Amino acid sequence: MLWFQSQLPDLSDDGVYILDTGEELYYWRGAAAPARVLAAKEDIIEQYISDDGLDRTATSALVVSVRQGAEPAVFRTHFRDWDEDMWTNQTSYEDIKNEVKAGNA
Repeated sequence: MLWFQSQLPDLSDDGVYILDTGEELYYWRGAAAPARVLAAKEDIIEQYISDDGLDRTATSALVVSVRQGAEPAVFRTHFRDWDEDMWTNQTSYEDIKNEVKAGNA
């Protein structure tokens, strides 16, 4: 997945994502990402690099691991509208389900 100067990051706390800036790859992982996905980190990165068409390898690429809620400033600068509180102000999945259910009643 390639992001660059996106207005709002479309990150899900149960996923992992790659931000490719051309120089670095940022491997972002959500707090609720499944263990099987976290265990496949190296495979995910290698597959991404092999498919990106650039002249780099998994051993030559600079990969920075980023955890949800601990995003460094250099990572956040790639998103113009980054909200420092986006993980604390999110509506839970259960709340969304209940709102939809109430709206359909």
